[in-house]
Amino acid sequence: MRRYIYIAISIATLLMAASCTKDVSTEFTGKGGISLAATIDNAATRATDSETLLNEASVKIYKPNFDGLVRSYTYADMPQVIYLPEGNGYRVDVVAGELVKATPAMASFESKSYKGSAEFDVTAGVTNTTPITVNANICNAISNITFGNSIAENFEAGFKVTIGMDGNNLEYNADNSGTDGYFIISPDAEEPKLEWSFSGVLLKNGETFTKTGSFAVEAGNKYVMNLKYTEKDGRLTIDIWVDKETIDFNDQIIFEPTTVGLTLSRSYEIWANHAIVHAEVSPQMYDATKVYFEYKKSSDSEWTRHATAATPDSEKSDEKGFSATLKGLDASTEYEYRLVVTNLNTLEEETISATRTFTTDVDTAVVNGGFEDTCIENKMPAFFPEGGTKWWCCGNQAVKEYVNMPVVGDNVAASCIITSSSTDVPGESKLPGSTKSAQLSSKYLEILNGAVKKFAAGNLFYGQYYETVGTEGGSVYFGRPFTARPVGLRCWIKYVGGQVTHTGSGSPIAVGAYDIAQLKVALGIWDAATYGGNNESPVNVNTTLPETFIDYAADAYNPKDPDNSGRTLAYGDLQITSAASGADYVEYINGTTQKRNYTEWQEVVIPLEYYDQTTMPTHLIISAAASKYGDYLSGCNGGTMWLDGVELIYDLNEL
Repeated sequence: MRRYIYIAISIATLLMAASCTKDVSTEFTGKGGISLAATIDNAATRATDSETLLNEASVKIYKPNFDGLVRSYTYADMPQVIYLPEGNGYRVDVVAGELVKATPAMASFESKSYKGSAEFDVTAGVTNTTPITVNANICNAISNITFGNSIAENFEAGFKVTIGMDGNNLEYNADNSGTDGYFIISPDAEEPKLEWSFSGVLLKNGETFTKTGSFAVEAGNKYVMNLKYTEKDGRLTIDIWVDKETIDFNDQIIFEPTTVGLTLSRSYEIWANHAIVHAEVSPQMYDATKVYFEYKKSSDSEWTRHATAATPDSEKSDEKGFSATLKGLDASTEYEYRLVVTNLNTLEEETISATRTFTTDVDTAVVNGGFEDTCIENKMPAFFPEGGTKWWCCGNQAVKEYVNMPVVGDNVAASCIITSSSTDVPGESKLPGSTKSAQLSSKYLEILNGAVKKFAAGNLFYGQYYETVGTEGGSVYFGRPFTARPVGLRCWIKYVGGQVTHTGSGSPIAVGAYDIAQLKVALGIWDAATYGGNNESPVNVNTTLPETFIDYAADAYNPKDPDNSGRTLAYGDLQITSAASGADYVEYINGTTQKRNYTEWQEVVIPLEYYDQTTMPTHLIISAAASKYGDYLSGCNGGTMWLDGVELIYDLNEL
């Protein structure tokens, strides 16, 4: 899809006495006022920030029948209202980016240019607004050159390709292979073309090899060249593949009416059960305290008004921006919304006829969050249906392998299992339909007549068990593929803890302190190459290597500095510190504490704190442990957590 600029122009026509200006014919009998305003959504290039790109954009309005220029502005200098005589066939041209500069860079790896135009009419006596859309496509010819492995295998370092038109060139080498280059096509060029030249020194004989060529280009097309080196019949050739495809840009430049109108919501502002919507309203014309959004499902006829007036938009630097968060929406549903304002002159409420739509995100559920589906895997309990997909995993297998557990009948002895299925559930009145829960039991295991002694924390997590590490611990992969954006997690928990009885090397908790149960939930864009796991479960934790333990809060992702930040997008943390009495148990959720008796079933809501709301996640991690420091082989022998009804929350009203 081509890069485009969306422009909505409000034309508010006025009944006025016939008049004319020096550049407009007297045949027009009335005038209309048009107004433009603009915002930019991720449209900045590396060389130009969004605000500059917007302010330097050129807007030109021409007479009907292409009879001459009527108005010419840079956006920053454009008045709020532009009055035009009545007439048909006006044309507005928009130019943005590098092309508007006095001396534009004709060839650049950073600077893009955009052009577009549209026609509109001005009719006197019409009082409503008329939106006009201008699709301003990228107008560069775009190069993208890559070097196949055969180039590096046969040429010394320093090989390069020079490409350009009319003497304006860019140079590609191994360091910038695959980078897009932008060329401005001269309006005088009858048959524009890109000319290229490859040069490199052959490894086998030290001779310089060159090859040249050219191909015709069109504005907005991307030309991909993949260079390879072959030797056939003693002759040297380079295979070049040119892909003439239009480039796909995900960003937009959006021009909107300054007087009143809806402005575009960014894709990341549309969630499963809520959406952030925006508008621009002139406080000189409308009551800023009575700006309302109304919305409905596209399939419905009745509109619902947002309960409170819209508030000033924190992302806008002027006083015209307003926004509101529409809550209680259904997931995966198309909605339509509109703007309602109160005119300061008439004091009457006006419904702006132009509407917009959005489709809410998905609300993907936790797989087997009620732990009703169980089976036996390698003689140990597991939480997935027989023959089904495994999403939950636990440390049973690790314990089984490194202590050589005894088998009773077909299964491992129950006394040696740290995570199992239980019939202890919250009850029908609290969690209808539940017949099973997950029981996480921390145990000090003495197997083979005491030959093997190990503390193991009861645990359960979204991910995979990888391997046992000697007799000291295990290596697990955390996470499962996940692309939705919940706002929290709800579950039922019961926990009976006690004082820590055993600690391992480097333990942060001491014997005698009261043990802590923990449940963590995180969303992120972790990759296996960095975090040591695999594509399904990218985060590896080896309990024998504390440096692999991950602090999700410290791993926060910063989109403004991605190379020097972590990859966690959102995180929620529940910790329960046990005590001598159930009434003295302390609940900690994201920094907020209170006493709560977890020796009885309690419903828990853990809000997700987002470090970045603009990036979509790739994986979800849920991890529960009866002993928080079980990775250090530390905790209370006999401490037990029961977990049931795990579900993700998508509705802000449920937090």
